[in-house]
Amino acid sequence: MAYARNTWNNDDPNTPLSAERLNRIEQGIESAHVTADAATVASEGLKTRVASLEKLKDQPAQVDPQAIKTAVAEALKTQPPVDLGPITKRLTALETKPVSTVREQVQQSALRGRLADRAGVKTRAIGVGWEDTSNAADRDWATIAQKAIAKGYNTIDLAVGRPEWTLFPWPAHPERVSIDAGKNPIRDTITTLRAAGIENVFLTLDMMISTTLGNHPEWKAVSRDGTIRDMPSPAALTNPGPIRDMLGGAVAQVAAEYGDLIDGIIITELFWDSGSFSAHDLTLYKSDTGATDWPRRGDGTPHESKEYQEWLTTKMADFIGHCRSLTGGIPLIMDVRANWATPVAGDVGSGHDYSKLLRVADELQVWAYYTTGDEAKATALSAALDRQWPGRIRTALGLWSASPTSVGQVLTSLTGAHRVQVTPYSKMGSLL
Repeated sequence: MAYARNTWNNDDPNTPLSAERLNRIEQGIESAHVTADAATVASEGLKTRVASLEKLKDQPAQVDPQAIKTAVAEALKTQPPVDLGPITKRLTALETKPVSTVREQVQQSALRGRLADRAGVKTRAIGVGWEDTSNAADRDWATIAQKAIAKGYNTIDLAVGRPEWTLFPWPAHPERVSIDAGKNPIRDTITTLRAAGIENVFLTLDMMISTTLGNHPEWKAVSRDGTIRDMPSPAALTNPGPIRDMLGGAVAQVAAEYGDLIDGIIITELFWDSGSFSAHDLTLYKSDTGATDWPRRGDGTPHESKEYQEWLTTKMADFIGHCRSLTGGIPLIMDVRANWATPVAGDVGSGHDYSKLLRVADELQVWAYYTTGDEAKATALSAALDRQWPGRIRTALGLWSASPTSVGQVLTSLTGAHRVQVTPYSKMGSLL
């Protein structure tokens, strides 16, 4: 579809910017300064982690390092090209240096991940939910670790709550903290798990903020059919304000608090249902694309056209890039919905374009939450994604609709997969 031009022109640097555009750019500069400050704080605790990662280059003679680098370079070159449509080209023209820096960091992180995979290192993770981490002091983590290792798991993912009620200290927002002052049960748990032999520890941050959105309903997402959702809209994730600041601040605080101990941060529960068409979203869509209105069907209802989907998924990727810039270099993994019919396409209606997200996130964790009896479906999904992005995809097998026996069957079929998570720990039963 054709779009009306704004008064500014991406292709002509001599064309004056509008006052509205200048204001948006100034807000972006201010946000970048905040990002840089948070990243500096977080990076102080990362020196020991960097040193350990550097040891990957000194692996004993399992593999030839130069051969690995050559193989990785070839794999990166053969990745399918990303189609940058007209909207994304306009958005890309406005990207600032911090975004480029994030992409460089992610690329380096992906390279390290591929090196580890080719040396025979694979991730088998257990997702531990709020029901266990909220009572961390009452859990025998050493025994949990020993049982996990005995069953072949080398990674534990610990839920650390939501930005509105956290299991980590947050001095700037004590009203959001759900642990006793002076206590840090997550740090104690990580230390115990490491001492018991767990190789990797990731922290999972749930991005749902229903109470805050209830106080700021103008920032809620609105689906195509008009349903108002308890999830932040694209505009809420883009514009500086209470929603973006809370979510980004929580990511930065987790990185600053645990950066010296963890291997990465997983963010979960961040998606849309049939896009988002709020009033603030329309204003942003017009500004970003030059359009005068939503794409609409003949009856006047908003339409998730190809151009709209490109915009929607770009907004999600932009926010994930913002979160990654706040981690001080700590890898960021994003939970995403599965597309069972066409796995590598992602779920664009949810804002999850895997190709775009993998430019700014180190890995994606795909919710392969199937029902007992559909084991072959889960295996096929994992295999397709692993072929497309080796070492960049985690397959999450959920125990809500599938039994432990069923999940065990899928695990056996995924022996060659790079990354697999089983969740939640509280439902694993015979798997441990």
